[in-house]
Amino acid sequence: MKSKSAVLKRRELDFDFRNASWGMTKSDVKYSEGIQPHSESENYVTYREKVMGLDAVIGFHFNDGYLVRAGYAFREFRGDEADYIEEYEKVKGMLTSVYGEPEVDENLREKTSLCDSQTPSCDDLDDRDTIMLLSQWLTGRSIVRLILMGCNEGCDFGVLYITRDHDDSVK
Repeated sequence: MKSKSAVLKRRELDFDFRNASWGMTKSDVKYSEGIQPHSESENYVTYREKVMGLDAVIGFHFNDGYLVRAGYAFREFRGDEADYIEEYEKVKGMLTSVYGEPEVDENLREKTSLCDSQTPSCDDLDDRDTIMLLSQWLTGRSIVRLILMGCNEGCDFGVLYITRDHDDSVK
């Protein structure tokens, strides 16, 4: 007879993102989350909650009705570039403790705008540094990407999980 903790451990190993596995349907994912979605359409469902100490939008993306991508978008304004980098490094440390050292660990800085001129918070950005950080891990079934890019006025910051083999995820 299996103990309850052995069964739970086995189930944890079957998940690719939170309590979901690649290839699940949207109704399966919604059931696995157990809370009301923040928003949804035919191809996605989102939730909001704190993740790794940060306010996050949790998103699940479906292709042909099956889960193929998911992730966390951290939406809190962190202050200046140093604050964003500090949070990025914290999340990177947490992911490294789970997945080991990243296979890709890039720190790219550019003097050009990542924002278009229509974005009020990034007007005249040409005179300021932008930031682009990327760390990536590979698991047996997933690509895990930690991304930070933007400027002092606001950054896109999140973790994206992508199925490594879409054909295997659709069963």
